Amino acid sequence: MNLIVFDIDDTLTKSESQHQTAYVNAMKEFGISDINQNWKGYKQHTDSFILKENYETNLKKQFNGSFIPSFEARMTELILLLNKVTEIPGAKNTIDYFSKHSNYAICFATGSLLKPALVKLNQAQIVYNETLVVGSNDIFEREGIVKKAIEQAKEFYQVASFDEIISVG
Repeated sequence: MNLIVFDIDDTLTKSESQHQTAYVNAMKEFGISDINQNWKGYKQHTDSFILKENYETNLKKQFNGSFIPSFEARMTELILLLNKVTEIPGAKNTIDYFSKHSNYAICFATGSLLKPALVKLNQAQIVYNETLVVGSNDIFEREGIVKKAIEQAKEFYQVASFDEIISVG
């Protein structure tokens, strides 16, 4: 059996605008007002890492992971107020095909926090199993997110390893 690990934002969903708007507005609501929005300038391109960096810069204290659930909940509420996310053309059909008609298992690894990622998949009508979606909630590095997604896929599909693993996005 083979595995394809899909990213979500702007790989499967047209969601960059909604994501960034909800993300920045949530930070501002939590007192993080001086936000470095040069997203490509960060060492890690994940919501949790960028949130940590801006939290520590603005609030002048050590980031605590216990902050993420309340931030994630508010960001999710804000994303639901914006224009609905749509699929990248063909994404839904691609996921459906690999899910039903191939020897490739699928999972999802995203730099987004998990709950907003699930909203985006739902709005784009992309079918998924939540067990196979890994966000950045407790992992700062994309490589770690992909590794966790692969491990969860092994458990879900009940395999010791995959013959081939392809990461898309």
